Amino acid sequence: MENQVFALDFNPWCGNGEAVVLFSGEHQTEACQERGPQVLDYYLMHLVLSGKGRFQTRGNTFELRAGQCFFIFPNELTSYAAMPDDPWHYRWVGFTGSRVQHILTSIGVTPHHPVIHLSHLQHAKYLCTQIQATLNRGAAYCDLEATGYLLLLFAACGPIRSMEGEDKLALVKRHIQKQVREAIHVLHERMPEKVSIAEIALKAGYNPSHFSKMFKSCTGMTPNTYLLQLRMEHAKLLLKKTLTIQEIASQVGYEDPLYFSRRFKAYFGFPPNVYRKMHEMADSYHLL
Repeated sequence: MENQVFALDFNPWCGNGEAVVLFSGEHQTEACQERGPQVLDYYLMHLVLSGKGRFQTRGNTFELRAGQCFFIFPNELTSYAAMPDDPWHYRWVGFTGSRVQHILTSIGVTPHHPVIHLSHLQHAKYLCTQIQATLNRGAAYCDLEATGYLLLLFAACGPIRSMEGEDKLALVKRHIQKQVREAIHVLHERMPEKVSIAEIALKAGYNPSHFSKMFKSCTGMTPNTYLLQLRMEHAKLLLKKTLTIQEIASQVGYEDPLYFSRRFKAYFGFPPNVYRKMHEMADSYHLL
């Protein structure tokens, strides 16, 4: 194993902005050295230079080696550790900013997809080195210089940067479809609860408005419309059982049975108690 290496430099002029470097460092770890479980309030990127390690987040475990990069998102429970036989050596950058989430999403990095493989490790290593060297000098405007290198580093991480035309569009389309499928799964699971579409969008790494457009491009309807349809169709099935209107309302995500009845009538054209009577009368004739 290489000699123990640890270096860390902070941004002495840290402020607010679209993308702001907080600190940067380098570490040759010891065997089995572990960080976490932990929850951070900033973004943290690790570039693996050599050796191997393990990264865990959202119930997934990623085994990483040289040339790979993993991102830790704010408010996510994570842990990572060096392998016992070949502990990793990495550089890391901590950062924040109002546009960071959008930038990471644009290069295909989200809380569900936090690991990427770099095709040009040496270039990414150089950029990380320059970020730390800039912070170490601590000169006036070093924060702006570090941010410039950070944006170049993001560009170097972009998985579709070398693709052209249809290949790039196909990759983006597959990524969008996967995100929408995951959102639909969440909507089905959480239908009886108070569901925040904005929360689902942000957890997937998207602006809510952009996420709604993505969802509609795949399903033909917005997430809110899809959720309403899901609830109303399920309520219609429950009305065929011996449940009260209040029980049905609760099972499809409505605390107020009167509000549920109004939504049901607006959707189908008649209130739930009328539908139930229609079903009871027509059941023997198989009309409904």
